[in-house]
Amino acid sequence: MFDVGFFELVLVFVMALLILGPERLPKVARSVGHWMGKARASFNNLRYELEREAMNEEMRRKFSKQLEELGIDEDSLSGKAPAADKSSMQIEHQDTAADDQAPPKPSDQ
Repeated sequence: MFDVGFFELVLVFVMALLILGPERLPKVARSVGHWMGKARASFNNLRYELEREAMNEEMRRKFSKQLEELGIDEDSLSGKAPAADKSSMQIEHQDTAADDQAPPKPSDQ
């Protein structure tokens, strides 16, 4: 990622020692290390989430492709009826409900 060699690290350490002094350098180094660890953990978590989401999207596409090859509609798997079927089911249900509520016909004796 960064092309930092040994000489560059020594130079940064010497400058930090001169600027901060020997009594504050360990405390600052601990703080920097702590924040770098948190940043690294956050980055790894973000990378994991993005990889997982990409995998989910890929699986969703494969599943849809397989359903298409088999000629299966996704709505039929989830138990949802297509819109046209729903309206005809409601009409049939209303017809049967009306028949159930109709008074019986007088019988000829």
